[in-house]
Amino acid sequence: MNSKDTYIYEITEGEEFVEQIGKIKSYGIMICNSDKNLAKQKNESSRVDNISSDYNKIVDFKKLLEENELYPIHLHDVVEDFLA
Repeated sequence: MNSKDTYIYEITEGEEFVEQIGKIKSYGIMICNSDKNLAKQKNESSRVDNISSDYNKIVDFKKLLEENELYPIHLHDVVEDFLA
């Protein structure tokens, strides 16, 4: 990671419809450059919603991303691996 680049990792919240259950809360992850202008210029943000309905699982996943300083461009691939 470039010493100038600092990323913000956030948990997103939404709703998902599950047949025979109805609406449930679901959580995802968003990563963006802490410099919002730079994030737009360099397209340095990524978001994946509805990863899990287990909040604690997402909290642990977010910690893992932060510890490894994951770049936004890799988020979709890492989510796929996480769900596999």
